[in-house]
Amino acid sequence: MKKNIRQAAAQLLEIPADIACGSLRITLLGRQLLRAENHRGIISYDPARISFAAVEGDVHIYGSELNLAALDGGALAVDGEIQRIIFGALDDSGAADGGDGDEE
Repeated sequence: MKKNIRQAAAQLLEIPADIACGSLRITLLGRQLLRAENHRGIISYDPARISFAAVEGDVHIYGSELNLAALDGGALAVDGEIQRIIFGALDDSGAADGGDGDEE
């Protein structure tokens, strides 16, 4: 209910939804820098994977030599060689939940 009121007010006032509703905003600059605004905290961090929470679900950044270059309130920056980004929960093996259709 609250979110619907915020969305309606944002639309009426022509305010971007990500600002009004706290939606995740991700900016990717090439394959070397990712910036995320409105995240909800770091889940895990190592040079091969950085994961963080967002209102919409978890976000997982995979690559090599990944570094948490900045962490300021609701914003973060990741630099390094970014190879892929996965949205959603991971299973115990680190693979994306939901499967890819070739379960045995």
